[in-house]
Amino acid sequence: DREHHGVAAEDFFVKQCQRLDQHQIPVYLSYGNHDYQDVATDPLMLPGNVHVFDNKAETKYLQLADHRQVALTGFSYGNRWLEDDVALAYPSRENVDFHIGLLHGAISQGTDNHYAPFQIEELVDKDYDYWALGHIHKHGIINQQPPIVYCGDPQGRHINEDGEHGCYLVEEENGRLVPHFHPVAT
Repeated sequence: DREHHGVAAEDFFVKQCQRLDQHQIPVYLSYGNHDYQDVATDPLMLPGNVHVFDNKAETKYLQLADHRQVALTGFSYGNRWLEDDVALAYPSRENVDFHIGLLHGAISQGTDNHYAPFQIEELVDKDYDYWALGHIHKHGIINQQPPIVYCGDPQGRHINEDGEHGCYLVEEENGRLVPHFHPVAT
């Protein structure tokens, strides 16, 4: 978070990525408007299990232990504001077992759209199996099928962000990706 950036927080993040690396758990990182970064000049020394999305939409691939293929499409903010509808640059679903979209943005409303504005129909039309959204700090499912989900944040960033905070554990159920919310704020 550029407003509250500190070496201790950066060090903590890197150490947690290293812990995940010790267990062969990959991390797919998409910088948002609070931590925007020119990915080409990113000074953060991340372990090899961390895969950072470029400043334009791109697809990365993950092979699961059972050999199923997952495509993950996302991007990182290069600046604090992004008025372009980046979702338009996302490819349609690929021939993989699961295709997941990662999008840090807000539903387009009126003329004041500074955070990668999109329309829900655009995301549905991509035919992905799941959409993991960022930017809105409250969790919520904005579309059931395919699941289009704002994860929110693990705890409120300030006093006006009260209520339940946590994360979604997304599990496969009968060939579909299904999100289950878990409160973790305490």
